[in-house]
Amino acid sequence: NFNTRITNNVQYSFSRMRQQQSPYFAGVTNVAAQLGIQGTSQNPLNWGPPNLGFNNYAGLSDGNASVARNQTSSLGDSLTWVHGTHNFTFGGDYRRQQFNQFADSNGRGTFSFNGAATGYDLADFLLGLPTTSSIRYGNPDKYFRGALGDAYLNDDWRIRTNFSLILGLRWDYATPETEKYGRLVNLALGPAYSTAALVQGNGLIRNDPANFSPRLGFAWRPRSGHSMVVRGGYGLYYNTSVYNVIASNLAQQPPFAQTVNASSTAANVLSLQNGFLASTAGGIANTYAIDPNYRIGYAQTWNFTLQSDLKFGLFGTIGYMGTKGTRLDQQFLPNSLAPGVAESIYPHGFIYETSNGNSTYHAAQFQLNRRMRSGLMANVSYQFSKSIDDAGTGGRGQGNTPVAQDWLDLSAERGLSSFDARHNLNFSTMYSTGMGRSGGTLLNGWKGTLLKDWNVMANINVHSGNPLTATAGGARTQVAGTSVTGTLRADATGLPVSAAGMLFNSAAFAAPVAGAWGTAGRNTIPGPTVFSLNGSVGRVFRFGERRSVDLQFQAQNLLNKVTITNWGTTIGSANYGLATAASGMRRLTASLRFRF
Repeated sequence: NFNTRITNNVQYSFSRMRQQQSPYFAGVTNVAAQLGIQGTSQNPLNWGPPNLGFNNYAGLSDGNASVARNQTSSLGDSLTWVHGTHNFTFGGDYRRQQFNQFADSNGRGTFSFNGAATGYDLADFLLGLPTTSSIRYGNPDKYFRGALGDAYLNDDWRIRTNFSLILGLRWDYATPETEKYGRLVNLALGPAYSTAALVQGNGLIRNDPANFSPRLGFAWRPRSGHSMVVRGGYGLYYNTSVYNVIASNLAQQPPFAQTVNASSTAANVLSLQNGFLASTAGGIANTYAIDPNYRIGYAQTWNFTLQSDLKFGLFGTIGYMGTKGTRLDQQFLPNSLAPGVAESIYPHGFIYETSNGNSTYHAAQFQLNRRMRSGLMANVSYQFSKSIDDAGTGGRGQGNTPVAQDWLDLSAERGLSSFDARHNLNFSTMYSTGMGRSGGTLLNGWKGTLLKDWNVMANINVHSGNPLTATAGGARTQVAGTSVTGTLRADATGLPVSAAGMLFNSAAFAAPVAGAWGTAGRNTIPGPTVFSLNGSVGRVFRFGERRSVDLQFQAQNLLNKVTITNWGTTIGSANYGLATAASGMRRLTASLRFRF
């Protein structure tokens, strides 16, 4: 404290974490060698069976062996200056990060079966005829280094007693992560992806330093002495943590790693024994590349709310929130062709990542709260929202980046976000016994001891299901020359997606013809509505100052209502148009804890 108006805070922190994961077969049984499967990693950490993927069944897989030692050092400074009606804050931070990993991303390999050989995925598996194979191992020890910095200025300006304004500007900078020994590999691509050459070392992505974020917020009480408050704000936020994922993808590439990414063809039939030795004609060994001009994505968020007290201990809030995502991650497969067409003679078989995606999100929010009164507190909220994007995160940090179906028509990827839930209604309440005159607060003796201080809580949630995509099945599951599956969409027949008495109208989609991409859009099938009712009853019994007994009864899915959470959307699969997953059955839990 320099004086009553100027305060400075300097902070240094250091953290280190070690995490190890050991699958069941690691270092114990080399299952792949016993089965005669060639081309897998012989490192004992990667021993075990290959991962298996099916069209009609859930896949079979085990975790990857890994050891991670992550370390962060950070230094920050913040100066606060109170000057008249202004509260200024100046500051900055610097962080140095290490991500030390020992792991192979796909050392045991992955086989997928979709019925291309026999018409049924399980029959293909029994005959040992996978549709696609992929494996990636080598260069398991990776030492990533990165630095992040920021500087900011904020002014909390109390203009009047009923009006305040917050103004701010922030600068964020993150260096693309490097590898201690320069073992990163990207592809230098020629015009129109006609050629591809390996590029090794650090500095594969250009720096992106011009990341300035303005901030604005206000609070206004229109009438003096009235509870109504109007609030609003705007901010811009950068995704500075994206470089770690990119570095991990660039690290396990040839020549430092062994990779195979192949599809079974009439001229090159894959088997369990040779699937990890096969190579695709015209393809390249690398499975991932990124635009060297990649730029960090950001989201602009704005909101407006109106809050006021009501009668009977209630207060309500009406609000709106919007988000615009820009420079989001997009992934596609250059030179890929629709199933049924001969593979391209140009470099293909790798995923290419750019930062050209975008998104929009809008939400209207309503909330009604009852403050604790006579032992009862309650909250009910409803949100109507819609999110659209042509990228994976939708500007909100959710979901994975999908691989585009047709690399020449990325606009066809625009559709509802995978996390979109149009309606969301939530009600929660808590009642505490022995509060208020009518609630028994005047009880004493053994009745008061027995009946007071019980907490009864309940929560009801009803929300729209996340949208689903109709995909192609059979031999059209994977993109030719790659191991990417689930990307190829079905054809839209023109019939309505919704139909009475059906989960969705299965006749609205059909298998695409050979040599053509599916015409159905992303996330055009409304997902199943989700309902849940959970509750709990509990109390803490105290014995003196240091001893207590905590008794709790909890219930999930109290009504034991069957709630479908997903259904089959792959054309030709056995579960197409049928329910494939449901929420858990009723679960009751009782717990007793003694604390001393």
